[in-house]
Amino acid sequence: MAFAIHEASVDDAEDLARIYVACHIDDDVWKILTANVKHQDHVEWVANNSRAQYHLPERKVYKVIDTATGKIVAYATLTSPYPSSEEERATSASTAGKSLPPGINEGLMKEFFGMLSSTKAYGYDPDKHFHRKGTMVLPEYQRKGLGTMLNAHCNDLADKAKAATYVAARPNSLPMLQKSGFKILADEKIDMTKYGGSREDGKAWALIREPQ
Repeated sequence: MAFAIHEASVDDAEDLARIYVACHIDDDVWKILTANVKHQDHVEWVANNSRAQYHLPERKVYKVIDTATGKIVAYATLTSPYPSSEEERATSASTAGKSLPPGINEGLMKEFFGMLSSTKAYGYDPDKHFHRKGTMVLPEYQRKGLGTMLNAHCNDLADKAKAATYVAARPNSLPMLQKSGFKILADEKIDMTKYGGSREDGKAWALIREPQ
């Protein structure tokens, strides 16, 4: 198999959303968060959130294409340093939470996305730093190095800009990120027992990678 990285467009939003949903079927937080959400409602919600953010100049999504089929099989989102006003940031944040799908666990959603925003408490400044927003690979294409491929691409962009990158990492991506130079700043945790989960669930880590 051969693969290539391209910048995604708003027209790719639904394909990317289907990858996102497929990657979260067994996620310890997400499966509880969306347990009562219909599959298509789930996909449409993720896709609409993605479409609503394509106007942001600092946000880029990089997709991996299976060159034999043209299929999008993986992607990663990277935000670049971008000076913006508090009003612009507030508008961007408010857009992402609109039109929640029926059945979603709103309490858990608030905690989960709060946890993923924890990097600000450890030095992340959107005016100065890059920020990773997730690396997703279709389950049937995992263990082919695509996550590492995307990680290297994003790291290269940050290195050329001589700027640090922050990320709030979940368990599956932590080893890959650490291998490429990310260092743990702190750990975060949701008490998933409140939502019927295990005490071992709901973990994330705030990490930083200095330019190399």
